Amino acid sequence: MGTLKRFRTREDLRTVPLTSLFGAAPLIAGESQEEHDELRRRIASAFQPADAIEEISVESIVTHLRDPARWRRSRSAFVAAQLPGQFL
Repeated sequence: MGTLKRFRTREDLRTVPLTSLFGAAPLIAGESQEEHDELRRRIASAFQPADAIEEISVESIVTHLRDPARWRRSRSAFVAAQLPGQFL
């Protein structure tokens, strides 16, 4: 039986650790678990998810908000590796 099928109420869902629903936070080297958790907490607080589908939406929003910063860091690292000594 899947994790979600055991929960019938909003309170039941809230007792489940998010890692059991979504796995570990999708972090890469240099990212902070604490910053991810804080962003997720703030988004969830604003949206007040009522069920698993809304929890998935919150997680998706958090991931999409973090992606632009990841791309900027990745691009900067790539350029710096291609042009050593050109950037501070």
